[in-house]
Amino acid sequence: MALGEKDAAFQALEHAYNDRSQPLVLVWSLPEFRPLHDDPRYRALMEKVYAGLKPRAGP
Repeated sequence: MALGEKDAAFQALEHAYNDRSQPLVLVWSLPEFRPLHDDPRYRALMEKVYAGLKPRAGP
């Protein structure tokens, strides 16, 4: 992200997601990733990351 390469950043984040990298849950709060927040790929990734943390509906 420091080089402004959004596509490369998303590739790295998807790789981290597929590797189940724990620090990925902190990406939303890191200022260096703020330029990605307006990209639809960011929202899609964050929805995948946090999907496992949402409470499940009743039985």
